[in-house]
Amino acid sequence: MKQHWIGMALAAGFAAFAGVAATAEPYPAKPIRLIVTFPPGGSTDTLARALDTKESLDSGHYRAESFFERSSIKANVTMIVTKTGHGVEFQHGRTIVSLLAAFIPRMVWPDKPDTATGRLVNSEFTHSEQRQTNISPSHLGELYWNFGWPGALIGMVVIGGLLGTIAVRFDLTRALNLTRVLVIMVTIKTLILGFEGAININYSMWMRTMAAVGIMHLLFARRPTEAVPSQESHGDARQPASQGAHTPALALPAPLRQTSAARFPNLMS
Repeated sequence: MKQHWIGMALAAGFAAFAGVAATAEPYPAKPIRLIVTFPPGGSTDTLARALDTKESLDSGHYRAESFFERSSIKANVTMIVTKTGHGVEFQHGRTIVSLLAAFIPRMVWPDKPDTATGRLVNSEFTHSEQRQTNISPSHLGELYWNFGWPGALIGMVVIGGLLGTIAVRFDLTRALNLTRVLVIMVTIKTLILGFEGAININYSMWMRTMAAVGIMHLLFARRPTEAVPSQESHGDARQPASQGAHTPALALPAPLRQTSAARFPNLMS
């Protein structure tokens, strides 16, 4: 009889547990806050971001961004345009003025202005606790942050004119040489693919690299050389004096110009 009551109690306990489990909400019932105590960029931060992205995609709240959406950094530009003038002051050229001192070494000018634009964007717009984090403003966003829509429009026209001039002046279909290839590659890398970065950093790097390419060209370019026209005589130059007056030598047409192989061809050829 005692064993019978024990069996009934166990059965009732299992039934109650099964009922509670059936009516319980699936875990997690609310968003989980994942706290990572390590600095960004490490393996722990990368794993946490991957888990957060997977959870967001599984829950259906977010979708994966395409390559063009990530590369356009539309969110950063939207943030700058929305908040500038509404809590965040215009910079009036503060983040770009250091570009004028790109070729002045710091040992000559110790107090040379050096604006960390990415960190300034982080502190002014996101107020992140990680002060060392850099947020890319993009050239368009930085131009608007400094001068508003007039600065953005004029600045983009200037950038487009610069890129167009380089494309025409160093057209590889007209002549293929090392100087042109270097100019095109550096411009694509720093100004086009680096469009999401800060203006002062990208254009300072581009100008210094162009100066180095120009110095290399001046030192190693070998321009075409012109051969000296030769004159030949059809007669014998060693005629004896007894044969009378010396017959003048007939000048042959100047030969075609002979050019030496250029190891570093002319920039403007």
